[in-house]
Amino acid sequence: MPRIRLLAALALLTSLLAGCGGDDDTAIAPVVPTIRVGTVLPSVGPGWGYSDEVPVPPPLTMPCDGQVAVGVTVHVPGDTQFVMKPPGGCGDNATGCGHAVVTTALDPALQAEALLTPVVLELDPTFSGATSFTAKLVHDEVSDYADYLNDMGEVVADTLEVTFEPASGCE
Repeated sequence: MPRIRLLAALALLTSLLAGCGGDDDTAIAPVVPTIRVGTVLPSVGPGWGYSDEVPVPPPLTMPCDGQVAVGVTVHVPGDTQFVMKPPGGCGDNATGCGHAVVTTALDPALQAEALLTPVVLELDPTFSGATSFTAKLVHDEVSDYADYLNDMGEVVADTLEVTFEPASGCE
């Protein structure tokens, strides 16, 4: 008799557990660092800073020297296993340590690395049109800066589209 009660209790528990989770589509978000391209500042003229009122930058004027500062915001929750350090500063803790890398679609070979931002990218001053800036977190490994992946296997990155109008008054 006790064995039947035990089996009945296990069957009830199994059916209760099987019903858990199926009715709720809310996913539990993993605790990972996040990154956002937050400012785009040409060396001359107005720039853009992220806000709820202006989440997308208006067209910006390409400066004559092509220098554009890109600001990045990194949020690392306290219980995340990731530490921000300057490029090359992680030592033996390379898998849980790294920094931000900023690139542009205008010149994929052009990149800037930093612990703190903004970083300055020297773009082609004759460029006008749409391009994008991508900021991502990378592990600080000596041989290769591997992308930092979140718990779902996705690169921790943010991309922002920006349109530049042609520079004017350049000599």
